[in-house]
Amino acid sequence: MKGRFFAVLKMGAAYAGTALLAAFVVVRFTARGSAVTVPPVAGLALRDAQKALAARGLETSVGGEAWNEQVPAGAVLAQDPAPNARLKRGRRVRVTVSKGSEMLAMPLLTGSRQEEAEFLLRSLGLEAAAVAAVPAAVPRRVILAQDPSAGARVTRGSPVRLLASDGPAAPALPVPRVSGLAVREALARLRAAGLKIVEVAKVSTTAAAEGTVLAQDPPAG
Repeated sequence: MKGRFFAVLKMGAAYAGTALLAAFVVVRFTARGSAVTVPPVAGLALRDAQKALAARGLETSVGGEAWNEQVPAGAVLAQDPAPNARLKRGRRVRVTVSKGSEMLAMPLLTGSRQEEAEFLLRSLGLEAAAVAAVPAAVPRRVILAQDPSAGARVTRGSPVRLLASDGPAAPALPVPRVSGLAVREALARLRAAGLKIVEVAKVSTTAAAEGTVLAQDPPAG
């Protein structure tokens, strides 16, 4: 009699365990199997994106990092699946996290020709924003100075100012006195001195014969 009672209890416990397991499987399948709408998380800090996804029953998978000038470091740059896609609970949403703006080391440009410096800047994603030229003892278009200086850390797209040589300054030439001379003779003397005549103006006067130079600018000296 005792053995029979024990067998009945044992069988009842087995049935109860089976029913509990079945209920657990049904509940688990229902919870993980229902579909939800994937929320937009691009632009959010990674921690906030994880919270937003977890609130929908979704998990987060960081698929990698990438440089980006618009999205700050640590924020989500892209996601897969895209927002508003339907995904079953418990599935993963893959995100790419921004590393922020890429920092570059400013190259040494002084001493190189302007064309070479501008080509190097373009190849690095930088821009020669302003190029000024001043007389110098070195050949024309050789870079004399740069801002930022070589070795400085800059972001892509940063403007770079260059100072280039305009070549040696022309030596000052003495200006001969041509006042009182005939125009033809005055022009010949100025050209012989290596000077360029910019303008010859005619005025009416009785103080000198026609075709005579009355004044000059700059003065002789």
